[in-house]
Amino acid sequence: MKKGKNRFLGSKKGNAILDVIFIIIFIFGFALSTIIGYKFFLDINEDLQDQDTFNNQSKEILNDLEGKYPSLFDGAFLVILIFLWIAGIVASFMVDTNPIFLVATVVMMVFVLFLATVFSNAYEEVTDNDGLYSATQEFPITDFLMGNLYTIALIMGMTIIIVLFGKFKAGGGLLEWMER
Repeated sequence: MKKGKNRFLGSKKGNAILDVIFIIIFIFGFALSTIIGYKFFLDINEDLQDQDTFNNQSKEILNDLEGKYPSLFDGAFLVILIFLWIAGIVASFMVDTNPIFLVATVVMMVFVLFLATVFSNAYEEVTDNDGLYSATQEFPITDFLMGNLYTIALIMGMTIIIVLFGKFKAGGGLLEWMER
């Protein structure tokens, strides 16, 4: 891997802020598509259960899928969030940065926190309507994390910034410093 090349987004040096923005947008899209997909599945399953053309085994399979869908995707949401966070940390560790950009990065973090608040409020606005509210209640982990997206973005952003700028420059990195 070339120095200064961040493989997470494939762009320039020190893009910790872009990594966090990517994570926020991705999990927002995943959360909404999962809940909306579940709502569509509930509606389709309800219609199919009323049909006489399907046998009981098919109906049982659909009911089983309806029961497993929320827990599967709710857990997947948490796993994806954690893996994206780890990927952001690893990508930030692989990039050489100049400490002079720390101030600008922290200032840009304010924009990221504003963006996280906007996405969290948009999520709440979409999922609080009558059609999606009951489906949203089936995803407690997703609902909690999206409701607290500001705090999650703050924690992710600060850990990525600490990793990005916390490396020892004189010795070539923390690992080389520990080998001395």
